[in-house]
Amino acid sequence: MPLGSYICTRFIGYGDHETKHTVSDGKSAPTGNSVLNKPVCQAFSNNSETSMSVLHTGSRRCLQVEICMSILRPGSIASRRSSTASPLTLSAVEGPLHPPLVSQTLPEYFNRVILANHAERPALICRRERPRPYGGPRSHNLGVEKHLAWNFGEFNVNIKALARGLVGLGVKKGDRVGVIMGNNSAYAMLQWACASIGAILVTLNPAYRLPELVKTLSLVEVSHLFVVPRIRSSEYLSLLANAFPSLRNSAPGAIQEPELPALRHLIVVDNTPSFKEFELELDSIKPAVDFREILLWGEHSSEERQVKELQGSLHHDDIINLQFTRTGIAAGSPIPIALMKRLVERMNLRELTIAYGMTETSPVSFQTTVDDPLIKRVETVGKVQPHVKAKIVNAQGEVVPINTPGELHVAGYMLQKGYWNDEPQTRKVMQIDDKGTLWMHTGDEAIMDDEGYLRIVGRIKDIIIRGGENLFPVQIENVLTAHVAILEAAVVSVPDLRYGEVVGAWIVRDPHKPSVSREQVRNIVAEGMNPQNAPAWVWFVGEDGEAELPKTASGKVMKHVLRKWSKTLAEKGVGRVMS
Repeated sequence: MPLGSYICTRFIGYGDHETKHTVSDGKSAPTGNSVLNKPVCQAFSNNSETSMSVLHTGSRRCLQVEICMSILRPGSIASRRSSTASPLTLSAVEGPLHPPLVSQTLPEYFNRVILANHAERPALICRRERPRPYGGPRSHNLGVEKHLAWNFGEFNVNIKALARGLVGLGVKKGDRVGVIMGNNSAYAMLQWACASIGAILVTLNPAYRLPELVKTLSLVEVSHLFVVPRIRSSEYLSLLANAFPSLRNSAPGAIQEPELPALRHLIVVDNTPSFKEFELELDSIKPAVDFREILLWGEHSSEERQVKELQGSLHHDDIINLQFTRTGIAAGSPIPIALMKRLVERMNLRELTIAYGMTETSPVSFQTTVDDPLIKRVETVGKVQPHVKAKIVNAQGEVVPINTPGELHVAGYMLQKGYWNDEPQTRKVMQIDDKGTLWMHTGDEAIMDDEGYLRIVGRIKDIIIRGGENLFPVQIENVLTAHVAILEAAVVSVPDLRYGEVVGAWIVRDPHKPSVSREQVRNIVAEGMNPQNAPAWVWFVGEDGEAELPKTASGKVMKHVLRKWSKTLAEKGVGRVMS
């Protein structure tokens, strides 16, 4: 993947560490190191007039957030250690209050810190884009001839041009601007341009099918939609044109589609192999506006329209040298212990850390450090972050003793504002206690030890209740994936007349290792844990009717889909393991 591919995380970063903007109630924060190579953190504030607003859209609902930059006092060192000096007895912790939080909006930070001190430093590199893809003034391009390479000064010129273009299209403060595209310079520019004019950026999942896309666009009332003609096998322009014939006859700025009542502008970003093909794409759907037209450069030379195919890729190399890899962050879902060991041993990631969080919490609230004991870095998600509170509670909302499972709640500056136009769901998961603290109910089952290290057991809704006993899928999956013949495992509940629920396991076998049978899979768990956790049903991916595990665009296994598959196969008697 090219350096510029991580546009949401790298485009203001510099050096070896990535800088990620996360979301909060009014504020955003990078995780890792800033462009100044200084630790950064988030802050809680609501007094900004120019904070960046973002809507994160997913399969469940849309999250309403406002973003700004928050940095630590220069010279500060961000400690992830809990302020607790003595061993804990209850599962409740508060992160340290040092270093203090200092709030700035993203535009303020960009202008006062980045441009003022680092205008000549590299900002955005896109190896799959030609220099000056949108026209505009000649740029130094960091001395690179074959692809786009902007310093912060050049990046800022393009951001301002795009911001003026957005205003020219009628985008106002608070308007929702939708984005369906992969990693490219246009996406990076939109992040900052929307922030500078107070528009709300709606990041749409490229994996959406048409019904999901239409539902989301209508729900958040997107007025301006930026889209690339295609991403992988999804052809968005053709999809929209075929689904909504009215788009073929609409005029730019005057779209009238009953199913998309708020949509007025469709802006297409050129990612096609040839300009002629791009013109045909635009001609097929009349209200589409060429992205370059809104940059207001006033010049378009023919050479700018030629796409140069870059030769060579790491993906084509037979051997990749990993001796210089050192660190990274693993997150998104529980990391199997066997996978962690492989990452450390095979990829040389000796300083790999694990982070835990959720989009609603900006996202990281717990993380290991490179100084943690190896066993803690492998089996836990570390300790609570600075300025964050966390507790584990039972069904009655009472804090549980250490080493006792319960639901994890978190509080602090990093919480979302709420779910977009969904006050009931917001009230359900965000509640104020008798001390006035607002807590986010994560829905994750967790266990905390006496040092404050957190272990995620799994999603509460994924817990298997077998005959009144709680079984945790993550623990079973860890045992299964530790076996040399099993590449991947996903465990779900299966309805059972006798026990209520029993364990069902989906297995991805390693084709290069001796094959394991259903009975062997059951025995692996029975011997590694106990018979209660052993799967009563086992299905092999690619053999029992499904070619691959169902996953989200970010690679998480969709357990709700697996439960449906499992129930259907179990009703047919497929996959039963004799005990």
